[in-house]
Amino acid sequence: MKYYVTRRWRVGHLRPNWQIRRFRETLTSVDVFDLRFEGDPFTWRNRHPKPETIYERLDMACADPSWRSNFLNTIVLHVPTSSSDHAVLLIDTDTTCDRSRPKWRPFRFEVAWAFSVECEHIVREGWYSWSGHRQPCLLVKQKECAAHLVAWNIARGSNSLS
Repeated sequence: MKYYVTRRWRVGHLRPNWQIRRFRETLTSVDVFDLRFEGDPFTWRNRHPKPETIYERLDMACADPSWRSNFLNTIVLHVPTSSSDHAVLLIDTDTTCDRSRPKWRPFRFEVAWAFSVECEHIVREGWYSWSGHRQPCLLVKQKECAAHLVAWNIARGSNSLS
């Protein structure tokens, strides 16, 4: 969406008030609202050098009250990417993901693992190992893959984890 609910999310040239007002009225008329998000407040950048750099929040995830009541703890993650000038919006509806717990050591995939014939099997095993009753979120699947890869790495006698 390329309009703004308020001007506070904008750095650079301001949109005309009538565009902001119309967009806000449209959201209200269809009874949807912006979901809360984590990460950088801006979802787009023009990639120009300073002082011509412009950051904007162009993209947002919206929901109606019925959808929101089914997914109370939904979080929208603004995930930066180098392949686009827009951030990816990852809508996480899984309440079992614990993002607040500090990590002891960040997981880093070792490029050398990709040359092992076992690596693909280990990743598949981790990806499909979820046995919960709900569909797992991407973060849970990534954690499972990481845990399987770390265990495999230790079992084969390597202590390189980062």
